[in-house]
Amino acid sequence: MNRALRLILPLVASLLCSAKAATDDAQTASLPPDLKKPIPALPAFNHRKSLKLEDDRCLLEVSRENGSLTRIRDKQGGLELLLEPRLGGSFKFALPIPGKEPWQTIEANWIFGREQRLSSHRLDGRKLVLRWDGPSKNYLGEKFDASVTEAIELTRGGVLFNLDIENSSPYPVGEVYFPLLGGIQGLGKTRGQLKATEMIRPAKAGAFATDDIFRVFRNFYWLGDHGPEQFFAYPQDQPEPWVGFECAKLHRAVCLGAPDPSGRKLVFRLELLPSGSGTTREDGNWPRLEELRGLPAGVELSFVDIANSPARRTYRAVPVFLEFLTGSGPQMREVYADWMSRKPGPRSR
Repeated sequence: MNRALRLILPLVASLLCSAKAATDDAQTASLPPDLKKPIPALPAFNHRKSLKLEDDRCLLEVSRENGSLTRIRDKQGGLELLLEPRLGGSFKFALPIPGKEPWQTIEANWIFGREQRLSSHRLDGRKLVLRWDGPSKNYLGEKFDASVTEAIELTRGGVLFNLDIENSSPYPVGEVYFPLLGGIQGLGKTRGQLKATEMIRPAKAGAFATDDIFRVFRNFYWLGDHGPEQFFAYPQDQPEPWVGFECAKLHRAVCLGAPDPSGRKLVFRLELLPSGSGTTREDGNWPRLEELRGLPAGVELSFVDIANSPARRTYRAVPVFLEFLTGSGPQMREVYADWMSRKPGPRSR
């Protein structure tokens, strides 16, 4: 027995040492980067490339080329909501092409705002009106008789977004994604604060649902033709149509919401671009900077209005507000109630 133990024990010890070394190597390889480093500053404003809308609370920049929103800055908190301008957007809508049978209908005839050239703009004090004259081009370059007008207004301590689609085509307006805000990585001044940012949504009985989507972005979509995606329908999934992001360390947050869409379906949607890491590591499942190899990354946020608006009519999207604040869920609910008490509605032309 003693002889057998003398033969086995060194082998066991060797195996344990090998396992520990492998574990140490795996832990070292998957350690997160230095999350205390400050995030890089955004490029300085260039009046040749961008339009600027600003008051004492917010600063927004919009691309002169295609009208994409590339910057939303909380001036009081010193925070940027859109940290990846390359993912900036404006709107997206579908013009479904009916088939002879319902199953032959082409639902995904998408018009992307970032792929349209901005025709004109009008900056009037605290309001910026953007215009895309038709024809609008779908993702294949095919032309459709539709023009779009968007208004961005600094008002009531925040930002109000409105959209009109002048649809002269023979096709209805299907789903409308508006506003389409791309490049969100959280709120904060360091990578660690960005990852610690929580998404907050209203829940039943006055409660709140929270999720650390900037660390681990769970995928709700089971098909393989999308990036990781999350969606929440109003009123099925939450009692009020608003959502917020909070950086608890800085006691700073942002809230976005919309009024009741009056019988139309409204869905709050998020998508992680370009994709997740595939596995969850110590720092989550977002792709790391060295893995992106120069590609932009961030969450794309939008309110999806299931319009089903008839052909050859002007469609007006549900207005959406945005406001930065100090606080968390209860303060976001107060902000939402305040906006609704003043009934954010269609803008004056």
